[in-house]
Amino acid sequence: FSIPFSFSLSEQDRNFSQPFNQFGLSPTYKWLTVHGGYRNLSFSPYTLDGYTMLGAGVELKPKGFALSVMHGRLNRATAIDTTLGTLQPFSFSRKGTAFKIAMGDEKNHLTVSALKASDDSTSVNVAVTVKDKVRAAANTVGSVAFRQEFAKKLFIEGDAAASVYTADIGSAIKFTDSTGNLTKLDNIIIVNGTSEFSTAYRGAVGIKLKNFFLKLEYKNISPNFQSMGVYFFNTDVESYTVSPTFNIGSKFQFTGSIGKQKDNTKNQKQATTERWISMSSFSWNFTQQFGIDANFSNFSTNSKPTEVLVQNKYLFAQNNNNLSISPRFVKSTTKGTHVVLLSYNNASLVDRNDVTQTQNNINTSVYLLSYTYSINKSGTSLTGAISKTNNKLSIGNFDNLGFTAAINKVWLK
Repeated sequence: FSIPFSFSLSEQDRNFSQPFNQFGLSPTYKWLTVHGGYRNLSFSPYTLDGYTMLGAGVELKPKGFALSVMHGRLNRATAIDTTLGTLQPFSFSRKGTAFKIAMGDEKNHLTVSALKASDDSTSVNVAVTVKDKVRAAANTVGSVAFRQEFAKKLFIEGDAAASVYTADIGSAIKFTDSTGNLTKLDNIIIVNGTSEFSTAYRGAVGIKLKNFFLKLEYKNISPNFQSMGVYFFNTDVESYTVSPTFNIGSKFQFTGSIGKQKDNTKNQKQATTERWISMSSFSWNFTQQFGIDANFSNFSTNSKPTEVLVQNKYLFAQNNNNLSISPRFVKSTTKGTHVVLLSYNNASLVDRNDVTQTQNNINTSVYLLSYTYSINKSGTSLTGAISKTNNKLSIGNFDNLGFTAAINKVWLK
């Protein structure tokens, strides 16, 4: 049996409408798990993914099959406190049901997930002034995900989701659908003139060899894609990514990725923002005692006008670079262990807009040298370190110098 229990207590519950006080229980017996209270479950990235729900659920996970269901409250009803004169975050009571069906294992599987949630417009006595700004909403979203391996070396994976989000379930405006597909689902999904249909999908292929791995990935998320079971989405995004990884035994390991990302996927904006994203890291062990770790990332962003003439000072063009290099020396003896670490980190933001670049450029460098000696027999370690930080801004340079001294001692076991 496994019966994890968690809770949180806070005095803030006395004067804040969304309490921090939470409790939850998820007892497990073999392949059966029962959920109760405040739980954070993840069925898929597009339906229910880590959203705190107060309710009950069950998960059945026998070998090769999984069925999960969760029902409960997503949001607590809150209103304006007229007696105290304080404005609390207003929201209706929101309840939802989510389920997931999965077949297969980690290497080869097919997963179907869905979430249906809606606000209760009668859960709060809404003032007329608030009624014009806050509306009870509803959402139905479903997703399908799969992964398939071939000969233990090649794989293909992907997921896709469709969401219907109705911003005002009480709207009298009828929904006009030329295809008639959404109208046919009116008995299952709340559809009217405030409903919006959006999609999100991702696909990837890759190859896995003994010392080499390569993955190609494509992702597309429509503007305003929403799910009431997910806190945040980076929407209106289309991206292509290439991710290689290789190693030479335990001597050298390299991981990297490079990709291009852009918004304005539906050509609805006045400008399109494009980003080049690259990342690489490696670890090189020259000997058993000496090695070096390094990381580099670059984020390049550019805004390009589509049809409307936009002044240069409003166009976004910048580079974000991060570089870290950390040589290390470790020597162990029967008496103790010596660790020497030298670290250099640099982060820069370079504004490539000719009009604003003199105001926005930022460069930060951090230097660190530390030494630790651990005495094996007594369980004592001594550490000394010195660090320097340099910040270069348009208004001037700022330096900080720091020292660290530490002693650690272990008693008994």
